[in-house]
This record gives sequence, C-alpha cells and structure tokens, in this order.
Amino acid sequence: MKIVAPTTIDRETYPFVKYDCAFLILTNIGQEILFEVATKDERDKLLFVFKLMIARLASKIIVGDEGVFDDFFAFINTLFFSK
Repeated sequence: MKIVAPTTIDRETYPFVKYDCAFLILTNIGQEILFEVATKDERDKLLFVFKLMIARLASKIIVGDEGVFDDFFAFINTLFFSK
C-alpha cells in the first residue's frame, strides 16, 4: 500500500480533478484510488499524516506490540464487540 501524489492523471477517467490537490492510494492488488482536497497544502499535510500513521502501524506490528489493536482498531472493537 502506498499513498502518493500522482505523477499523471487519466483525464478520461478524472476530467476535472486538480492535479496539485490530488493524491492516490495504491493498494497491494493494483487498485488506484484518487482523492482530491481543497488545496495543495492540505494535500501535503494529509500525505504526511497518512505516511506517519502507516509507519507507526507497521512498526508496532513488526515489534509485536499488542497495543496496536487498541491504538488502531479500538473503534472496530467497540462497534462489534461491546455489549
């Protein structure tokens, strides 16, 4: 999974997207999901925050920190497992 600023945009698929305000999420199965925000600064901040979040998740998984479930999946636990 990658989160990147696009290098090119397919104008047939996305004719109105602003290049400087867009970012892509690239999945492991080859999907590209395009998002657009209001400004270039907002895009850059979101990219930075998403990359930090993914890096933190990956590092917790690699070291076997069981707190990863509380940090990243607490909403799912309360949604499905609380009674």
